[in-house]
Amino acid sequence: MVVVVGAALWGLRGEQPAALAPARPAPAPVEPGPVTSTEAPAPVAPVGEELTAAIDAFVGGVKVELPPAPATVLEDALREGKGPIDYKQALETTLRTRRGATLEAGRLLIEGMDDVDEAYLFQHTLVLAQHADPALSTVLLAGLDSAPARVRPHLVFALRGSNEPRVVERFVALYAEDDDPAVRAKAGFVLGERGERLDPNLVERARRTARADLHADDPELVESAADVLGIPPQDPSDRRELIETLRRDPSTPRRLAALRALAAGGAGIDELAPVLHELAQSPAADPALRDAVQRLLDAQPR
Repeated sequence: MVVVVGAALWGLRGEQPAALAPARPAPAPVEPGPVTSTEAPAPVAPVGEELTAAIDAFVGGVKVELPPAPATVLEDALREGKGPIDYKQALETTLRTRRGATLEAGRLLIEGMDDVDEAYLFQHTLVLAQHADPALSTVLLAGLDSAPARVRPHLVFALRGSNEPRVVERFVALYAEDDDPAVRAKAGFVLGERGERLDPNLVERARRTARADLHADDPELVESAADVLGIPPQDPSDRRELIETLRRDPSTPRRLAALRALAAGGAGIDELAPVLHELAQSPAADPALRDAVQRLLDAQPR
């Protein structure tokens, strides 16, 4: 019946029906291949070149502000009325962040701080002492021969941070030979501060000067003599001289210096007890001396 209907339908169109045949299967789907282009590919820059170009472009558009020079830090502090401690902190920041700033600060001390207040000078030298290195030592040692007289003691203090043998030897030479009592006193203080770390030969050279300075009229030299004579191990003859000075010298500052040297040098309380009790009970002794002696006695274990 299906065949008849199909023939009838073909007849209506005026065509003869073809022989019926099995239907052909649908063609298999074709997998899509890569898309090709006839245009040449654009050149691709290596990642490293792209990154470098991007960094250069960024940096080129950024305004970089360098840390101020030490001279500028000082000028700003004085102009703005900053205190010495604030100046010290600002200078420390510059020395940490600005290349070459330590040497700049050393040269500034030598050449540009002669008229600066003592408090700023002191803080400046403290910072330099904390950043000591051979290059700075070279600058400061040379400056001792050319700096204004007021600045030279501060150069000694700035060199305090160096452990170089040439610097230590210069301290001894300055203490023994310099014409400026303030420089000698500062060098003696630094030597006393180093104490037993010093070469014994250098200590003995310094002691020869200190024995005379203990009886000087300049209070600073008396104090530095106590610093040097207090370096342990204390020479027995120096200890006897210090005890005698403590007992009989008419100068209270000199007697106090002798007491300090004896304490620093490790003199035992048994050795000092007779003179200490004598001074503590003497109405003729200066009150400041009696108080110092009494504090020393009270500190001893009972």
